[in-house]
Formats: sequence, C-alpha cells, structure tokens
Amino acid sequence: MLHSPLKVGHEFYVSTTELRVDAENARLTGVMQVFPDDWERAMNAILETSGERYIRLSGEEKDSLHARELARTFIVKAPEKLTLSYVGSETTAEFVRLYFTLDHLEVSHESPWTFHVWTLADIFPSQENIITLYDLDGSRNTNSCREGNDYILNL
Repeated sequence: MLHSPLKVGHEFYVSTTELRVDAENARLTGVMQVFPDDWERAMNAILETSGERYIRLSGEEKDSLHARELARTFIVKAPEKLTLSYVGSETTAEFVRLYFTLDHLEVSHESPWTFHVWTLADIFPSQENIITLYDLDGSRNTNSCREGNDYILNL
C-alpha cells in the first residue's frame, strides 16, 4: 500500500463511477469522477519515488498513469473477470473524469456483480468509491465499495 504524508488533506475522499451495460458490444462502459485536487495529490504520491510531478507530465504520460492505476484498482466480475480498457480522461477545475470499458461481458449473467474497487484508497485511507450500475433492464443500483477496510461490493 502507498501511504504518503499529504501537505493538504481533509477527512473524506470520494469518487463516483457510473457503469452501463452495453449488450451490443458485450461490455460495461464506465466513467469515474473525482475532485481534481484529490486526483493530483494521489498521482503525486504514486509518482513520489520517481521524482516526477503530475503537473509536469505530458497528456500521454498522464493517460498512461491513469490506465495503470485503474487497471490495478478497479476489478469487476460478472461472473467472469472483465478486462479493463482505458479510453481517456477529461480534466476541468471541478472534476477529473476517467473513461473506460470493461470488456468480455457475458450479458446473460445470472450471478451478482462483484466489484473490487480500491481506487485512491492506498493514498487516502478514508476514500469512498461509490458505484452506480445501470443494468440491461434499465434498473439502477448504487452503493459504496467500502465496508470498513474492505473494498468489495455485490450488486
């Protein structure tokens, strides 16, 4: 686990993620949103041993870092493990959005969705990852992946 002292911190960190079943392409499409100052501090903590600073990275280097971090910390099974493919990101003064897909989905699954999501939890011990899943039938389920120090959610 990465733990780095942060110059500026607060008590609560959160990400929100929307996942939608895309039956036509046998995948989930995903958008994760975080606050830009939290994301930058977390990326700087990850880069700390390399001596790099997030703000100095090129767009391509940032995307590579985002892709590695999501692949490491965002795992979904339904019942098979889905392969995460990073699509890109968007940053404004109000949010960072990470776009991705989770491929190789068997759309006729009967088992519950299992989410192992600890994105940024290595950096911020109080990180809360909230996920909303829009299923094929149009139903929507929202919950947090955090229960104590476990980052597992079944929907």
